[in-house]
Amino acid sequence: MAKKKKKIKPAPDSPAPTLAKLKIPARWKSPWVALALIIAIGFGFRISTTLFTPLLYPDSVQYLYLAQEIQNGSFFHADYNLDQGFLHSRRLPPLYPFLLALAPGLTNYGEYIGAWISILFSLATFLPAFWLGRRLDSPAAGLLAAGLMTFPWFILRYASPVLTEATFTFFFTLALVMGYRAMDRKTAGAFALAGAFSSLAYLTRDVGITTVFVTGFFAAVRLALLDRIPWRRLGLFLAVLFAAFSLCSFPYWLHLRVHTGHWGLSSQVGNRTLGEYIMLYGGSRLDRDRLPGREEGTDSLEEATRTGEPAEPSLKSLPALAFKVLALSGDYAAAFNKKFGWFLSSILLLSLASSLVGMFRRAPTRPTVDELYFWVWILHFLALYALLTPYMVDERYLYPLTAPAALAGALGVVRLARRVGGRWFANSPGVIPLASGLVIVTAFVTLWPDFKIHYLRMSPKTLELKYASGYRKAARFVREHGLIPPGKTIMARKPFVAYYLRGQFELLPKTVKEVEQAAVQGKADFLAVDTFTLAMTRPLLLPLAYPDQPVPGVRVIYNQVFPEYRRVITFYDLKPSGPEPSCSSEHRTAAQHLRAAGLYLEQGRIYEGLVEARKVLAQNPEDVTARGLVMDAYRQYYLHSPSGPIPLSLFITTIKDYLEVNPDDRQVQQQFEKMMRLVEEVAPGVYMKKSNMH
Repeated sequence: MAKKKKKIKPAPDSPAPTLAKLKIPARWKSPWVALALIIAIGFGFRISTTLFTPLLYPDSVQYLYLAQEIQNGSFFHADYNLDQGFLHSRRLPPLYPFLLALAPGLTNYGEYIGAWISILFSLATFLPAFWLGRRLDSPAAGLLAAGLMTFPWFILRYASPVLTEATFTFFFTLALVMGYRAMDRKTAGAFALAGAFSSLAYLTRDVGITTVFVTGFFAAVRLALLDRIPWRRLGLFLAVLFAAFSLCSFPYWLHLRVHTGHWGLSSQVGNRTLGEYIMLYGGSRLDRDRLPGREEGTDSLEEATRTGEPAEPSLKSLPALAFKVLALSGDYAAAFNKKFGWFLSSILLLSLASSLVGMFRRAPTRPTVDELYFWVWILHFLALYALLTPYMVDERYLYPLTAPAALAGALGVVRLARRVGGRWFANSPGVIPLASGLVIVTAFVTLWPDFKIHYLRMSPKTLELKYASGYRKAARFVREHGLIPPGKTIMARKPFVAYYLRGQFELLPKTVKEVEQAAVQGKADFLAVDTFTLAMTRPLLLPLAYPDQPVPGVRVIYNQVFPEYRRVITFYDLKPSGPEPSCSSEHRTAAQHLRAAGLYLEQGRIYEGLVEARKVLAQNPEDVTARGLVMDAYRQYYLHSPSGPIPLSLFITTIKDYLEVNPDDRQVQQQFEKMMRLVEEVAPGVYMKKSNMH
């Protein structure tokens, strides 16, 4: 009898790799450790942006002034006038200024306090993005979402300035997460938290009011149609949601009632103006300067209706309104794509495609509905700005979409990786290598183009990132030398100039004649001009910045070239005062000119000192004392102190004359050639002709 063969059992399927087999240390098992590392890296990048990106924008000054009024208590007075604040600062939502006001030393260190607040809220946004990514897909998706918010330049650019972008993005993302959590838990407490955080988003920026309505609408649809909960219980949840929102927002509404005389949701625009914003035809035009009223120098439709005839709404039908929303939403999406970067935008579209495929291939389930809720948050924000604006305005208004967009991109990448890598990426061992590798790749792809522009070479694009750069250095020098005391009125193009100099702001006119009239009428004490803002907005005043055409009756007290910012900054004294030489400039002898030059140089009024020395040299080119004063100023304020003032035209002509007499002075020759190369970068061709020099 043949032996019965032993039955061999097939080997079981090999299990997926485990953390133990991969020999990953126990302390790295938790994705929270990787998240902490990503946050630390993001903190380093955000700190680095403060070194070359200005902390103050024109809007920043408004928040700082409002915060100071909150600190000194005038904000709470019954006679508080919304129309007498610094520009429109008193009509801004209050939460961000309240956060600024909590810090001491706001007057002297407000720009740094605001930068720290923005950085901390920007980093805090990593937490809700990670949490939602983990709930929607996996820890890998959450980590990758945090990684994608670490490096891109558009995100870094508005992560540190004294603006509401970072703070609003945090509360906007947190309201999204809390709405998801409320629908998931189905408790009154969860809906109360969702309403409270929606209120915080609204109190940071008025457009945040839509967060509570999106959450409420989607909760009603999902809980009623998918989870089949009773209508009585659903009504309770929605009532708690809106009650918590109203309770947190009520102090702001009461403030509006007291100071405007009526109940409202915003102090920036009225209900009629808001309706005009919605109904005014905008189409797909991107030119902000075509906004009605801009020709009068106004920036909003409300101001246009004050200064001229109100624009007649041209949208008369729902299809026309729908066309506006679709057209402008597309423009905003294209602008966001340009700022966010092709790499991140492409994976965001990959995520959207995978979500749509998943919804069509299977019957609606809770995960697919949750993803739909997530996409509604992104799309509704685009449609919201399309409704509220007749033309597309600043792309930074789309900054709150950076966190949801990064999360959407992370979902798309992880799903693609899972398709390629199979079960290995579906288990926890794939979390760390996937997130780490993709974060490194994303960092290189998104940063390298900007790295080449902002670190390795200068280009005109850097001007966008140095809006206020140079003024901090200039203001520090001017204050230290007592050239402009605190409390004076500064006429300038942007309000941050007056803030740096601790003074009041007066808007710069458009022509030299208007500047002369303003000086005669005493509208301001000092004038601040620079080549960057004038080239963009006041080209007729550009010669004042060099200064090749000084205003009659005023004097130059400061003039400097900032080659690293491709900018020249000049300050004028419109009401000359202070210690002066004993006799007028027209009747001075050579000795008196020299004494006046020495006095001016001691006071830090370099430009005027060099003017006096030049008058002596014009009469006697061989005057050793006058030549020595000029060269001492040149060496002190240019060779040895690059941050000091550089009176361009006087230095150029004087040093050229000096080199004609002393051609063997190689040190001066080399430094002069270097200075000319820098000046040519800032103002091409301006100083190359003798006719343009003093």
